[in-house]
Amino acid sequence: MTDFEGTYSIAALQQSAFTVTVSAANYLSASKGITLTANQQLSFQLHRSVYNFQGAWVGPWVRQSCADTGSLVGFCAVFNGGVVALQLTQTGTTAQGTLVGLGSSPMNVSGPIGTTGTLTLTGQSVLNGFGTVTLSEWQSQGVVGAMSGSFTFMVLSRGEQSPGNCDSDCDLRPCAASGLEAESRVGLAAV
Repeated sequence: MTDFEGTYSIAALQQSAFTVTVSAANYLSASKGITLTANQQLSFQLHRSVYNFQGAWVGPWVRQSCADTGSLVGFCAVFNGGVVALQLTQTGTTAQGTLVGLGSSPMNVSGPIGTTGTLTLTGQSVLNGFGTVTLSEWQSQGVVGAMSGSFTFMVLSRGEQSPGNCDSDCDLRPCAASGLEAESRVGLAAV
């Protein structure tokens, strides 16, 4: 048992070699070996096993490359960067929510959170009745309070006579988490 500060003590142990294992919900367990000779202290630092992306994220993105064809020639000049707002909920290692900021109506997005803390998202939405915007290859890594990474999106026009598309590869600059405590955040930057 630990006290309110996480300190524990074990009385009446004989001098010997021990392995101490510490665990807590949502954290990776940790073990250390010790050879007990007298009163000794052992410290642990546990790391989260599930990265928390839940909450509101806001931050800039910058286009790295773009190709436009057909009726969408010239779209690359429009989609050269901007600000995204991402609202996520999370259940275990799955995130879902809404992305705004790619010129379309709010986009429903979802995807897994990998064991290394990489958030992968995909989604699709309507571009003001003109066509569709598809998000793919969203890969972001988080640290407490900030998220950065990259993504690809494609605009596809609905024009039957002159269809076109615009493919953009983008970098997600550090975005901020807002609305939740910084220590529970991972990813875009915290505001």
